Formats: sequence, C-alpha cells, structure tokens
Amino acid sequence: MAAITLFPSASSLLLELKKEEEELPPLVRTHETDAKESVWKPPWMRPSKRPFQIANADLTIQKDYTNRDSGYRNGFSHPSASYSPEHEHLQLAVSALHRICGSMEYMSMDFVFHALELCAVNHCLSAAKEIHFLLTFSGFDSDAFIVCHLIRTYASLEDLGSAWKVFLKAHEPTHFSWSAIISAHANLGQESIALKLYNQMQVLKVGLDGHVFVAALKACTAAVDLHEGQTIHSHMIAHALNSNEFSGGFLINMYVTCSSLEEASIAFQVLPRKGVASWNALIAGYVNNGEDLRALEIFFIMQQEHTASSVSQLDDGCEDAAKPDTITYLHVLKLCAHLGVIEEGHSVHADIVGRGLGTDLSVGNTLIDMYGKCGNIQDACTFFHALPAQDVVSWSVLISSHTQHGYSSEALELFKQMQAEHIQPDSFTIVCTLKACSMQGAIDKGRKIHEHVVATGIESDIFIVSALIDMYSKCECCTDARSIFDQFQDSGLVTWNAMISGYVQFGDLQEALALYDQMCEEGILACQVTYLSVLKACSGLAALRKGLNVQSNIIRDGFEGDLCINTTLIDLYSQSGSLVDACRIFNTILEPDVVSWNALIAACAQHNASQLAFDSFHSMQQFGIIPNNATFVCILSVCSHAGLVKEGCSQFKLMRDYYCVSPSLEHYDSLIDIFGHGGCLEEAEDLLETLPFAPDLTEWTSLLSSCRMHADVSIGERSFDRFVSMNHANASAYALMSDIYAQAGRQVDADEVEKLRKYANAWKKPAKAFIEIETRIHEFSVGDESHPQIEDIYAKLRELRQRMSEGGYKARVDLVLNDEVDKLKSLCGHCEKLAIAFGLICTPSGTTIRVSKNLRVCADCHNASKVISKIEKREIIISDAFRCHHFKEGDCSCESHY
Repeated sequence: MAAITLFPSASSLLLELKKEEEELPPLVRTHETDAKESVWKPPWMRPSKRPFQIANADLTIQKDYTNRDSGYRNGFSHPSASYSPEHEHLQLAVSALHRICGSMEYMSMDFVFHALELCAVNHCLSAAKEIHFLLTFSGFDSDAFIVCHLIRTYASLEDLGSAWKVFLKAHEPTHFSWSAIISAHANLGQESIALKLYNQMQVLKVGLDGHVFVAALKACTAAVDLHEGQTIHSHMIAHALNSNEFSGGFLINMYVTCSSLEEASIAFQVLPRKGVASWNALIAGYVNNGEDLRALEIFFIMQQEHTASSVSQLDDGCEDAAKPDTITYLHVLKLCAHLGVIEEGHSVHADIVGRGLGTDLSVGNTLIDMYGKCGNIQDACTFFHALPAQDVVSWSVLISSHTQHGYSSEALELFKQMQAEHIQPDSFTIVCTLKACSMQGAIDKGRKIHEHVVATGIESDIFIVSALIDMYSKCECCTDARSIFDQFQDSGLVTWNAMISGYVQFGDLQEALALYDQMCEEGILACQVTYLSVLKACSGLAALRKGLNVQSNIIRDGFEGDLCINTTLIDLYSQSGSLVDACRIFNTILEPDVVSWNALIAACAQHNASQLAFDSFHSMQQFGIIPNNATFVCILSVCSHAGLVKEGCSQFKLMRDYYCVSPSLEHYDSLIDIFGHGGCLEEAEDLLETLPFAPDLTEWTSLLSSCRMHADVSIGERSFDRFVSMNHANASAYALMSDIYAQAGRQVDADEVEKLRKYANAWKKPAKAFIEIETRIHEFSVGDESHPQIEDIYAKLRELRQRMSEGGYKARVDLVLNDEVDKLKSLCGHCEKLAIAFGLICTPSGTTIRVSKNLRVCADCHNASKVISKIEKREIIISDAFRCHHFKEGDCSCESHY
C-alpha cells in the first residue's frame, strides 16, 4: 500500500524518485520498491493491487483506484452547501447542476466552468465541493479540462489538499493539469514545491507547453530563483516558446524580479510582437530596481513604436500591441512623481486625455498624486475637482500632497470637507491628517481625530498608532503619546520607533535612550530608523560613551555600511567635540553622497574649522558631487562662525550665479548672521528690510543677537520692536534686549523689558546642561538642588570662584536682572557651571570634560569656562545649540564669535 501525505499549508509534496534521495520529502512512496526501476511512477501508471492512503491533516481517506466511483464516495459524503443571499447566482447554478445530473440531461462544460468560477469569486468552498461531487457522480471528474478547472478553483479557495486529490485521481494528468497544480503551489506560497513538480515533469517526459512554462516562471518569480528561471528559459528556447508573446511577458517579469535587467532586455528584444504586457513588465522591472530614468526612456520608446506602427496596423486591421494602457500610465505617472519631472508629467497627462482615460478613477488619483509630489498643488486641486467622482483615495492623495508641501491648514480644511461629503476616511487619510495637525501644532484637532479613530475601531492600526504618537509628541504632549505607546507597544517595532523619535523631537533625550535600553532588554531588534533616532539623542546629549555602545550594536546588526547611519555618526562625534572622529567616520564611507559631505562641512562649521570646511567643499566637487541648497547653508554657516564677511558674500554670489541655486530664506538668514557677526549691522538690517521673502522670527533673533554682541542699542531696539510685533509671546527677544540694555548700563530699561516679558506671559525655555560620567548621563538645571552630590558641586564652585578671580575672571553680574537675589550666587548656579564642576569632581585629572547644553552658552559661563580650563589644566568641550566650544589653556576655539 502506497502512502500519499498531503500538507496543504506548506512543506513536502515532492515525488520521490529514489528511496535514497532522502532530501526530497516523500509525497508518494510504494512499500514494494523495485530495485531495477530507476524512474518513479505515479499511481495511475502502477498496477492497481491495493488501495493507498491519503492523509490530509485531520482527514484520512481510503481510496481504491480500481473502482474510482466507489473510492470517491468513500472519500466524500454528499456535501450540503449553505448559501448567503449574495450567493443567489451560485445557488441557482448548483441547483441547475443537480437537476441535470438527476435527469441525465446533457451537461454543458461551459456551464460547469462558469459555476466553478462563481465558487471562486464568492469564496464558497462548500459549493465547489458540491459541484465536484456532482461531476464525479456524473463521471466527468476525469475529463482533462474539468480536472484543470477543479484544481484552479480549489487553489483560488486556498484548499490545496482538495486540489491534490483531484490531480492524483486523474488517470493520466495532462500538461493542463500539471500546469494547474504547479500554478496552485506557486500562488499559495509553495514555490519550491512548484519548481520540483516542474522538474518531475521533465523526468516523466510529460509534454510541455506555454501554460506549464508560465506556471513554472510564476514560481521562480515568487521564489526569486534566477538560476531555476534561467533553466526554464533554456527549456523554452528548446521548445521554441521563448519568443511567444504570452510566456515571454512572464519571462521578462521573472528576470526583472530577480534584478537581472540585462537578461530581461534580451528576452524582450527577441519577442517578434511586443505586447503591452511585455512593455509594462519591463518598465515596472526597471522602476522596482531603481532605474527610474531608464524606465522613463523605455516608455518614450514604447510611444515612438506605437506611433510608427499605428498606421500600418490600422491598414492591416490589427490591434496595436504597443499601445499604452491604464497599467502603463499608472507606472509612468508614479515615475514622474518620484523623479519630480513635471514637464514629462504634463506630456503624459495630455496623452492620457487624448486616449480617453482621463476619467478613469485610478489614473485620475495617480495624476493628482503626481502633481502633488512634484509640488504643483494648484494643478492637483484642479484635476481633483475635474474628476466625475472622487473616492477616499482621491481625497487622501490631495490631503497628503498639501501636507507634504507644508500646507497644513489647507490639508485640515480638506479633511473637514471630506467628512462633509460623507466619505469615510481610511488609515492613510488619518495618518496624513494627523501629520498636518503635527505641523500646525493643532492639538485640539488632533484629539478630535483621535476620538474619531477610537469611535470607528481602527485605533489598533499600527500606522495610525505611530501617527498619533508623533502628533502628540510634536504638540508637546508626550504624556499622551506615552499613554498610547504603553497601550499598543506590542504592535511591533514601528511603535517603538515612533515613541523614541517622539522623545527626541520633544527634547526628552534621556527618556529616548531609556526607552531604547528597554527595547533592547525585551529582545526587540532595532532597525535603521531606530538607530537614527538614538544617535540623534546621543548627539543632543554629547553622550560619547553611549554613542560608542550604540555604534557597537550597529556593527553587530550589520548596519555599519548604512549611509544614513554613518552620516548621523558624523554629527554624533561632532556634537561630542571630536572633529577628528567625525572625519574618520566620513573616510569609512565608500561612496559619500551630498548629505554626507554636507554633514562633514557642518561639523567643520560647528568647530570653527573654516579651512577644512572649504577644502571639503572643493573636494566634494572634484568627486563629482554637485552642491545643493543645504551645502551652501553649511558653507555660509562656516563664514558666519568665523566672521568671514567677504568670503560669505562671495559664496552667496557663487551659489546664485554659478551653481544656479535660488537663495532661500535659510540662506538669507545665514547672510544676515554673517553681516551681524562681522559688525555690519546696518547692512544686516537693510538686507532684512529688502528680503524677497517675508522675514520670520529667526532673522530678527539673529540681528538682535548681533546687536548684543556689538552693543548696538539703536538697531537692537528697532529689531526688538519688529520681533514683538510678530510674536509677543516669544521670550528670546526679551532676554536679548535686556542683555543689550544691561551692557549699555541702562538697567532701568532692562528691568522694564523684563516686566514686559512677564506681562506678555513669555516664559523662557529652561536651560539644561548634560554631562556623561561613565555610563550615566547627569542633568542639571539653573540653581539645581536635586542632584545627590549637589553640596560637593557647590563647594567645588566656591573653590573655583576664588581661584578664577585670581586668574582674571570678572563675573558678568550685569546679566542678572533680578536685584533681589545674590547675583554672584545666581551666576554660580548656571547649569553649565554645575555640570563642569561635577565633571571635575568625578573624573581623573587631565580628563576632557564634555558638556552639552540645550541653549546658547551664556557670556559669563563662556568666560568662566576659559579660566577654568586654564587653572584646572583641563580641556572643556561645551556643545550648545549653535556650535561646539573647545576651551583649552584659557582660550576658546570660537575666538569669541559666539
């Protein structure tokens, strides 16, 4: 008795060729093995001596193939299918088959095939089994076409076991049946078995045709098995089917899926008649392999061939095989969107309208997406309103386009209109709208969307959970974000990444690192996104030791060659005060892109290494990297930090005239900063008044800061007035103006500005300093009393103050505006001084002290740090929000340009 073991969920359905071939799990193995027989024979080619067993998970059926009808009835009782109201047509078809079988009327095969198709469409397995029973009862179950359709029906219903029963029951399965059973395995994720079945056909010398090759190619494509695909290609050539349009399209698709674009092109070229499916497969293949420009080129070639052949094909009365269809245009529009080529997009749009496809909803939605991603929001809106009808995808794409380009208010208004049209938003719509709330800081609207999400029962969607965490974090509601995370942290890595990123954006960097440590303890593997956020947290804290630990994990997890991670490591080492290590990381990058070069130049700017920055700028161009907007922001920042007014103006002109980079507000901001640091305050003010953009708070803050540096009260007052008229609730302007008055000896005016600040309810952002000792990060705030070693810290500061006075330090008591406090004691309690004192206590003599501060280092602490570095013979590095200060032997690397 031979045993047939069926595992419809997966594993081994292989036909054993020889008993010693143990690597192939047995599908059918006879108990009596003929030593002389070298080729395996299926049941229908063996003498029928006794029954064989079919084991299917929880079903064991005895079948006697000498009596097919009785064997079938032993395997199946008459199924009683149940039908829902929407299955009315299927129920009528099955009833008709019952009537035909009962009256012995002629049974139309077309009708049977239609009934089986209804079973697949309606996902009704019981009806399929009932039809199968009727066909067996009527003796049609061995018909080659019936067998093929039954296998396909069961496969579409994901019942691989029943499909196998049909296949094995056939006396002599034809190539149609083999094709169907191979396709069944390929479609249901059993690619390796499908390919082994194909190879078994070769052994049994079953005739091959295009359908079999297509089925086998589908399996190769799903398995991404290039070697097996090449073997099948050689078989196709041997059967002269490699130039067949139908099978050729699947061959091209196999090669592009396996990233063998050259072989795909060769297979495409040999086709005598290149159908639209083959063109689409080739275009999609180049797109999926990142060859967007080549894919667009192929589309234009397709258009040329269509134009050239359209006249002759009209004369012949043949359909144009190269005529682009809906799928072609969907691929090409996505290409245009990804490349940002709006002119080509307009051309494709005109072609679509000319072919009458402009009203197709899928094409229309892709057109909206293309215009939106190319930044042409007006055309996106125009075409959206021109559609005969809009669905949820149309609205979602338009909302996404507005959000992507910073039009958050318009995006939220569109969402409101969508709800008024009674169109139910899907998860993509919700994610885009929550992003708009994040951008605008619209916490109230975000909460309403959250309520809608809960009411509709989609709050567990992983992307919505992440978007909610991001929205609450950016709206400075980290408690709400953490509450959602704690509720859904089992959703996977995406939610962990969202919460860690949320803490980084909110500025709670220590909590971000703590959450990363918890994630590692729970055995959750980090990805690129995780490491990018964690490295940013380490950078913000200047936590070099922690950064090194994270870097070791990056190497362990195989991300050491990742370009984005290495670029972020450059920033980490730069923020931690080690420009040498930042350059070392850059030199390990095999092919640095413009972002990596920008990171290196920015690091040089931060450390006031202007010459190295300019050398790097020239080197990147020698390597063929074209500078972009961000590159010139970095270069202008170098000029600003070094006080290079003439060089800054030269670089700005070079950017505009030679590199054809249009100056943005960020570039003008850097230029204003250059004039300000160079003492050209009138020029800076004139530039601000004549900007081609409306200046924001950043520019006026920069000018106010320069006025403080150069003690220019007059321009400072005008800048302050403009700032407050734009935003009276921002505390930075009040602080800067108070300092300007205090430096000028106008303490009454300084006190008045402080009163105005309190009246405007403009509260200063709390200053915080961080220092890493061994593996722990310590945080200090102004006047901190909470640290366990605070008494030792203040004792050290008192000792330092005495020695600093002897070393020439003069406290800037004019910066303390509150006359009711001890001004010397107040200055002594500044957070960066506390961190430095703690570092002196806890580290061996001669050790470099690294401190990070969330705001700009104050003038008094800057002076104090220079003196402390001299009397303690220590290098002190303070990374603030603007630059990295290296204090050594009484000097600072910034050369007082702070």
